[in-house]
Amino acid sequence: MLNLGNWGNISRKCDSLVRLVERHKSLGHPLPTEFLDLLISLQTGISSVQNDMESSKRKMNTLNARGLNSMKQKLRRWSKEFEAPLAQLKADPKSTFASSGRDAGFCIPPSGLKPWNDDNSSSEDEGCFGLRRKSSRTSNLQPPTPEFQRVRSRKNTDYYAEIYFLERTLSNVTSLADKVRLLLTLVAARFDSSLRRKFMPLDLWSNVLNDMEKLLNLLNSESHYLGLATRENCESNSQKIASYGLEIITSGTFIAFILRLEYHFNKRLLHLNRQNSAYEGHLSDDKELYRLVCRAHDYFERDNQVEDVQQVSLIRLMLIYGKSDAIILEYESGSPNSPNPPLPVSDLIASLATKLCCSARPDVRACATLAYIYYLASRNHFSRAKCLLSTSGIQESIDSADPQIQILFNRALVQLGLSAFRCGMIQDAYHLIRNIVSTRRLSELLAQSVVPGKRITARYLLPPHIHIDTELVETVYLVSRMLVEHLDMPARKNQSFGQKIRSSLKGADEEPGQCSTNPDNDVDLATKALLNGDSNQCKEIVVGMRIWQKMGSDMKQVVEMLRREIGAAGLRSFLFTELSYSEPVSLDLLAERFQLELSQVNTIVSSMIWSGKITATIHPWTPTTIFHEKQEVNLRNILVNIERLPGSASQDEESSDFEWELVAA
Repeated sequence: MLNLGNWGNISRKCDSLVRLVERHKSLGHPLPTEFLDLLISLQTGISSVQNDMESSKRKMNTLNARGLNSMKQKLRRWSKEFEAPLAQLKADPKSTFASSGRDAGFCIPPSGLKPWNDDNSSSEDEGCFGLRRKSSRTSNLQPPTPEFQRVRSRKNTDYYAEIYFLERTLSNVTSLADKVRLLLTLVAARFDSSLRRKFMPLDLWSNVLNDMEKLLNLLNSESHYLGLATRENCESNSQKIASYGLEIITSGTFIAFILRLEYHFNKRLLHLNRQNSAYEGHLSDDKELYRLVCRAHDYFERDNQVEDVQQVSLIRLMLIYGKSDAIILEYESGSPNSPNPPLPVSDLIASLATKLCCSARPDVRACATLAYIYYLASRNHFSRAKCLLSTSGIQESIDSADPQIQILFNRALVQLGLSAFRCGMIQDAYHLIRNIVSTRRLSELLAQSVVPGKRITARYLLPPHIHIDTELVETVYLVSRMLVEHLDMPARKNQSFGQKIRSSLKGADEEPGQCSTNPDNDVDLATKALLNGDSNQCKEIVVGMRIWQKMGSDMKQVVEMLRREIGAAGLRSFLFTELSYSEPVSLDLLAERFQLELSQVNTIVSSMIWSGKITATIHPWTPTTIFHEKQEVNLRNILVNIERLPGSASQDEESSDFEWELVAA
C-alpha cells in the first residue's frame, strides 16, 4: 500500500489499528510486536517516498499530499508514545521476545501499579518493567485500574470486555487494597456501559448494588483501612491517618456511586409503565438501596467522618420522607443494626432532620428542613409545619437555590396547602397553593412533567409513585377560592364570581397538560348555586365530586368539613339578602335550614354584627335575630370630613376677622 495513491487509505487504516491496540492494552494484554514492526516500516516507507519525490522532482496531487502530511504527524505522535518499546526493539531485534510475534509481546504496565516480577527471573532484572511472555494463567494478572481510568469514555470502548476481565482478575487478587480498587473500577465500568442507554438494565443495576455491598464488607472486615469519600477528606484527615497508622485504600467515589445508583433507579422507573408489574417489581429494589445507604451511614459514622455522615443521612432522608409509615418501618426492619423494637417513624425522621439542620452547608440544611416540613404536612401536623416554614426563612432565598431545592420547596408548599385544607383552614390552603397553581405550570414545578423543548429539566423528574395528584391540588384550589372570595361577593353585586373563575381558567386551558379541565365545571356550577342562595345544591355538587376519594382515610373528615363550610357560606349570603327586610329570624330555623349547629350559627351572626356587615341584634332571651333599618354609613366619607374640619375652622376664623375689619372701617 505504500505507493503514491493510497496515503489517505493508509491513514484511516492506521487509525483503526491504533484504536484496536489501545483496547488490547486496556484489557491487560501486552503490546504486539507486529504493531511496532509496522511503525518502523511506516517510518522507512515515508522516508523512501520523500527521497523518490525529490530525486524524480514529481509532485503529488492535493489529496495524496494531505494524506501524507497527516500520516507523518500521526506517526510522529505514535513514535513519541511508544518511544521506549521502539528503542528497545531497534537495539535488540533478535531477542527472544521478538522471535515469534504470536507468542511474545511488550508489557506496558499501567502507572501506579507495582512492577511485575517473575519467580524464575534473575536478580538483576527483579523489580523492573520490561518484556515478558504472555501467559494464559490468571494468577499473573495485575489490577490495571489506572489504565482503565485513562481509556474511560473513549470512542469504541468495549465495556463488556473490560467488565469480564475485571471480574476474572477480582477472583484471583488477594490484597485488600487491590480488591477495593478493582471493585471501584468495576462499578465505574458498569455505569459507563449504560451511558448510551435510556436506562440501566435491571441485571446491571443489581450487579452494581452487589459490588458495592462487597466493597462495604471488605472495608468493615479490616479496621486498619480507611475508605475516604473525597480527596478533600484525605487532606483534612492527614493528621488522623498519621497518628493512628491508618492506610488509605480509596479516595473518591462511594457516595457518588450511591447517588448514581439512586439516579438510575429513578430513571428506570420513569421509563416503565406505572400500571405494569415490572414497575412494582423494580420498586421493591428500593429496599435494597435503602439497606446499602444505612450500611454506608454506619460505616462513615464508625470512622467519625462528619461530612460523609451528613451526605449519607441526607440521601437516607430523601428516600423515606415521602413514604407511608408502614413502608418506612418495612425498610427499617431490613436495615442492619436496626433497634429492636424499631423507633417510631416520627422520631426517626425528626432525628435525621435535626442532625442535618446542624450542618455547615446551607443546601443540606434547606433540604432537611423542607423534607421535614413535607413529612409533617403529610401527617396533618399543619401548625408545626407552618411554624417551621416561617421560622426557617427558606422562602426568602429560594429563587437563587438549586433546582432540586426549588422542586422540594414546591412539593412542601403544595403538601402544606393540602394539609391546611384537610384541617379545615380554607384561607391558609388558598394562600399557600395560589402562587403555584396560578402559574399554570403545576406539573412542571413539581417535577412531574417536562414542557416540550425544555429537556434540561428532564434530569430532575421524579418517579410516578411519589407524584402529588395535580388534579386534586387544582380542585382544592378552586374550592378554596370559591369559599374565600365568596365572603364579600354578595356585597359586590356588580361582579360575578363564576365569570372570574371561567376567565382565569380560560388561559390555563390554552396550555395542554398543565391544568386539568375536569373539576372547574363542577366548581363553576357550585359557585352559581351558592350565589343564587341554593347552598344545598352547591353542597351536593361539591361533595359528590369523586376527586375526594383520593384523600384516602381523610375523605370523611374532608366531606364533613366541606358541608360545614358551604353551609356557613350560604348562611352569610342569606343574611346579606335579608338586610332589606325587618322581620326577625330564628337562629334555630337558620341552623335547620343550613344544616349547622346552633352554636356555629350564633358565632357567624355575632361576628357579622360585630364587624358591621349587617345591622341587627340578637334577642337576649330568645335565639332570634332582629334586623334594623339599614343605615348607609360610609366610613371613607366620615374620615374625609374629619380631615377637612381643621381647614374649615381656619377659613371661618379668617372670614370672621375680615368681617370685623369691615365693621371697624
